[in-house]
Amino acid sequence: MNNYIHKIIDFFFHHEVSDEITERVYNRMVFPVEDKAREEAVSHIWDKLDDASCSDEKIEKAFYNLETSLGLKKEEQTVELVHREHIRNTKRINWGRVAAIWTIPFIMVCFSAYYYYSAKDYVKETLSEVTYMQRYAAMGTREEVVLPDGSKVWLNAGTLLVYPSSFISESRNVYIAGEGFFEVSKDKEHPFIVTTNHLELEVLGTTFNISAYPDNNQIMATLETGRLQVKVNKQPEKYFLEPNDQLIYTPSTGIVQQHKVNAVSHSDWRMGGLFFGNVPFNDVLHTLERVYGVKFHVRTSIYQNQSLRVHFNRNESLEQVLQIIKILVPGIEYEIVGKNIYLR
Repeated sequence: MNNYIHKIIDFFFHHEVSDEITERVYNRMVFPVEDKAREEAVSHIWDKLDDASCSDEKIEKAFYNLETSLGLKKEEQTVELVHREHIRNTKRINWGRVAAIWTIPFIMVCFSAYYYYSAKDYVKETLSEVTYMQRYAAMGTREEVVLPDGSKVWLNAGTLLVYPSSFISESRNVYIAGEGFFEVSKDKEHPFIVTTNHLELEVLGTTFNISAYPDNNQIMATLETGRLQVKVNKQPEKYFLEPNDQLIYTPSTGIVQQHKVNAVSHSDWRMGGLFFGNVPFNDVLHTLERVYGVKFHVRTSIYQNQSLRVHFNRNESLEQVLQIIKILVPGIEYEIVGKNIYLR
């Protein structure tokens, strides 16, 4: 699987594919997450790609088949994959330095590929001078990263951060899939831009929290200090956040909400706390899976429309958290079997 993922990223880094098709392929690959058809289609071309001697022609054919398998190809449409010469005399991505990415769930790697694609115009110009780095906070862990400009980023469990080894462009661009708290160094001449799968956040110097896990129903940006500009899905409309403002975007409906919150509560995870402000029940479970390194198995659908508002104390045990959920959600029962929790 690792070689396949390597090739899928490498292919899009060095080949031209129409923007429309690329966007549709990535959207199909990364959303929704629970998509058996996507997994089967990817597996179908796995063997063709998992070959060190695989030619460009075979790779192009494999991606053509992937597009067809994903239902993206119209009968009357012909998609040309035009090979572009590799960038000469430049440094390539140092895969050894980011080997930890191979432990990331496949969906995270899809987002990584998407971010690389989004950044490749910038990378083409500067690849000879910078290397793109990746940091991944494994399930059940948190990570702190100091960026080249001195900005600090705290990564919650199951979060991937992609950033350059140095900021030499007019803006400081980083890419995140998951949840992170940013403490951005002030630099009026070089805006700091954070890109997720659906949002683009621009700041000059501020502190804010972004929660953009690919398996969650909502994406949330919460501002503590400074000022934040947010764009949704590359649309021209801009949303401006002041301290204690929170923007919530729901990809399935396209609805954007903005309201006041206690911003500090939403970053309490850095100290081991957990805050859910009217969060969908399934998103709560996804968060608990990442924090405690467990897997929930929900054997009923009666709670799927439930939302929770609760603040768990710092470093509470999973058993304590489940007991509180049992009080908040009448009728729910749970059973712990090793790393698996069964809800009914």
